[in-house]
Amino acid sequence: MKSDGERAEGRNIHIMSAGKGLESTFQTAIKVYPVGGVVIVTDVDIEEHHDNTEKSDIVESVRSVQETCRRVDWPCEVIVVPHGSLELLRDRVMDLYIRNPENHYFFNVTNGNKILSLGLFMISIWIGGEAYYIDKGKVKAGLVIPEDYARELKRNRTAEIQILVDGSDPTIARTAMSYSIILANNHSVKLRKLQTAPSALSAKPLVLYNPTLESSKFNVPGVVGLILQNITIILTAFAMVRERERGTIEQLIMTPVTSLELIVGKLIPYILIGFYDFIIILFLSYLLFGVSVKGSLALLILLGSIFLIGALAMGMLISTVAKTQLQAMQAAILFLLPSVLLSGFMFPREAMPKLIYAISCTFPITYFLQILRGIIVKGIGLNYLAGVTAILMLQIAVIILITMKKFKKTLD
Repeated sequence: MKSDGERAEGRNIHIMSAGKGLESTFQTAIKVYPVGGVVIVTDVDIEEHHDNTEKSDIVESVRSVQETCRRVDWPCEVIVVPHGSLELLRDRVMDLYIRNPENHYFFNVTNGNKILSLGLFMISIWIGGEAYYIDKGKVKAGLVIPEDYARELKRNRTAEIQILVDGSDPTIARTAMSYSIILANNHSVKLRKLQTAPSALSAKPLVLYNPTLESSKFNVPGVVGLILQNITIILTAFAMVRERERGTIEQLIMTPVTSLELIVGKLIPYILIGFYDFIIILFLSYLLFGVSVKGSLALLILLGSIFLIGALAMGMLISTVAKTQLQAMQAAILFLLPSVLLSGFMFPREAMPKLIYAISCTFPITYFLQILRGIIVKGIGLNYLAGVTAILMLQIAVIILITMKKFKKTLD
């Protein structure tokens, strides 16, 4: 084994468990941690052709990371662990460590199956590496304990730990940072009581995604979603009711078009208006507040268009149910007001009672706000947003089906 001085000259090696989100996780990791080489651990043979979609996605992600490493001249090694064998995983990683003990090892346990991720986490403890998890929005803060933590405490020195905080929500981020510093100070007091010599613990917070904790980066994406929802629903809520009150509904009924064709014809102008509003709002967000889209603009526009269609369908549903414009306005407000309060725009959904939280899950805007903040603030891709996108599309499909069923070309 080499001395501490020699170890400091080693490379920073990332050992990553492979999953279909490996590429996005890797891109995020290299922005936060230094990289000198990459080792990918997977239970999928990347040299074979796989009919299974999930395995094919993993192979594609591994090859993408390999290509990135090749371009920047980082060594990249792939360790295939058949059937997730922990014994083989242990032997391969420990062999790597024994051959290069001077390196510093980072263990990414975000992707891959649970066995591989757990195995890498345990190995990180054995060899004194740093294990980290690049979150998908479910984790608001993370703790990184360096390899010299115990050694510094034994030498009665101040040991440092790193607190990774999700800064996309400044309020939660500030709370997490405050609590982490308080907990570190309390632990320092306990250490001083247990030891004769003074030793302390220092917490070093690192805010991700929004280092300056600007509230505009949290609020502006929410405003984009709410404006897009409110305008489109209110406009379309009056579409059929206005025809009914003016007495022109009979002319529409006499036309040789189906109910679906009539609904689509009514929605097309509002789709164009909503899409125009969406682009203008994004432009003004950057121009006035400096909030730019960190992720894929094309993906944002695509998912925004899907949500736009759902909001228009919701407005059309209100229009088919209401008999007068007053009823349509009341029904629109009845839907919009709870969606603003419960979607996570104003209050963290995690702090809501279970019943209220369950109700908030029924609003499409709840999931669209997660998509907006994920793409605009965090710059994440569809692999992280697949779950919320699927729920959003399912809700929109249900709304469209109900609208088509409720609308009939009759005077009743």
